[in-house]
Amino acid sequence: MSLPRVDATTAAPPEGGGVLLSYRDDDDTSVLVFISASVATRLTPLTCVIDVPGAKPPARGLALADGEVITVLELGKRDAASAKAPFLSNADWPVPGSDRAVLCVLGSVRVALTGATVVATGIFDPIDGGGGVLWHGEPVPTLDVRALYASAETAIWADRAVSSRPSAPPSVRGGARPSTPVPPRSNGNNGDRS
Repeated sequence: MSLPRVDATTAAPPEGGGVLLSYRDDDDTSVLVFISASVATRLTPLTCVIDVPGAKPPARGLALADGEVITVLELGKRDAASAKAPFLSNADWPVPGSDRAVLCVLGSVRVALTGATVVATGIFDPIDGGGGVLWHGEPVPTLDVRALYASAETAIWADRAVSSRPSAPPSVRGGARPSTPVPPRSNGNNGDRS
């Protein structure tokens, strides 16, 4: 008797499944966050990483992942202490490949998260009421990757809105109309500019 085969790409991730990341925030404090397996699809190496000039955090730039150009978001300062720490029996150790980017899928948009160290992957006990998981008995909040991406997009478009204004119409001297003819439209304007 054979069991039905489950396609890993379409199977729903288990409740509490995901990845724990550690990064340093602006105050140099270590932060631990959880990303659900429904958002974080895998760890991946990034090639051709291009920092976009003028990009404001959390936006970093663009990169190639699996042959596709994706947006790169950076969480914070790299937690170098945990990546190079000596063996301590009660300390968290980064998993192999933890220096790679976490590839996340947000609907039809794929983004890569960098600047963090993967502490653990697997299925974790959820916090009562949701919003995170338990790690060593302590609550770890869920990182809202969609909100992080939205804040990066907002910062990018806000700068463009301030710095780019629509060009003014061509100047008309002496009240004369431009010589470019206006083709008739289907709404019946018959080439009238008004």
